[in-house]
Amino acid sequence: MKASVEVSFYPLADAYIPRVWEFITELKKSPEVEVQTNALSTHLHGNLASVLAVVSQAIEVSFGAGNEGAVVLKVLPGDARELS
Repeated sequence: MKASVEVSFYPLADAYIPRVWEFITELKKSPEVEVQTNALSTHLHGNLASVLAVVSQAIEVSFGAGNEGAVVLKVLPGDARELS
């Protein structure tokens, strides 16, 4: 099943920008998932299982490195780019 996921990572730290970029870099490691960023969030497109696995891996890496924060997801079925 194809899906589109919007993810926002909010580190609980003063120096938050490098941590956000580390999170996005981790999201971009999978060739199976298309990743687009903008000033407010990151959009992932692909197979639902693959997208959620990529997000889960990025969370584990970030939290495992001691980067506490909140992760917010919006999940839509299909390719949201086709709706606009």
